[in-house]
Amino acid sequence: EAEALAQAYVKDTIMHEVGHTLGLKHNFKASTTVTQSQLRDKAFTEQYGISSSVMDYNAYNLALKGEPQAAINNTTLGAYDYWAIEYAYKPIAAEQEAAELARIGARSTDPLLAYGDDLDQGVGGPFDGFDPRTNQRDLGDDPLAYAKKRLKLSQELWERVQARPAVVGEDPLRN
Repeated sequence: EAEALAQAYVKDTIMHEVGHTLGLKHNFKASTTVTQSQLRDKAFTEQYGISSSVMDYNAYNLALKGEPQAAINNTTLGAYDYWAIEYAYKPIAAEQEAAELARIGARSTDPLLAYGDDLDQGVGGPFDGFDPRTNQRDLGDDPLAYAKKRLKLSQELWERVQARPAVVGEDPLRN
């Protein structure tokens, strides 16, 4: 399990960095394109990921006690990634270029192609996160539901640590 998680993390990181190599910027709004129920669906997250872009900085998708564990992080490209790469790299005959790029660009209103970069989050700009749906390390279409789930997860982990008996010779802080 630990090895699979490590490999998935490396794959996610490589996809993200290759995205930068291809010219893609961060997309911190991509995580809002996946619903809370989709994040709990293993088949969905394995096929479509936990975000519509590998260019997001996603939190780990950890299940609460009693919930099924879906994909913990992105292991596939998302809808936004395919769309952005199509716009930038699709071979198009010169006489069709303007019309084809306009056709591809016209899909920008598709909710799966939501986009918010570093400036929308406040990084490198004069404002601090003026788009509340553009965040790093979040998941899902409902920021409040995500925060409540993380709080519940923290409570579960705290209870688990407290229930673990002390062992002679073990670090008393049980790191």
